[in-house]
Amino acid sequence: MLSQNKVGLSILSLNIMHGRNADNSVFPIRTPKQTVLGNLDRIADTVRNLDPDVVCLQEVDTNSLTNGDTDECAYIARKTGLIHSFTGRHYAIGPKSRPLWCFGTSILSKFPLSDAQSFVFPFSF
Repeated sequence: MLSQNKVGLSILSLNIMHGRNADNSVFPIRTPKQTVLGNLDRIADTVRNLDPDVVCLQEVDTNSLTNGDTDECAYIARKTGLIHSFTGRHYAIGPKSRPLWCFGTSILSKFPLSDAQSFVFPFSF
């Protein structure tokens, strides 16, 4: 638990693995929505318990068919009360209107965000 008299900014960074966990980290490709939501609930519990000012998330799916059409950043924001958020979509497979798989990074904050932008680098190995 962070002190009430803290000075500065507390930041938490998590790789949320597309809403998966160690039991289903790669296969099957499509994870049942209830499994994804259960994993996101555990992530939200961790965030609430640590009470950071800012949360940075990696491997965040956005309404993909592979995760039961869940906007993972919005879900975690609702569950944690960190209502100021932004997601950068960095990779998508399929049509823009309905990607099969779409993910990127997100930031959630206790403080308002302004002029948030996302930059995508060219794909390379």
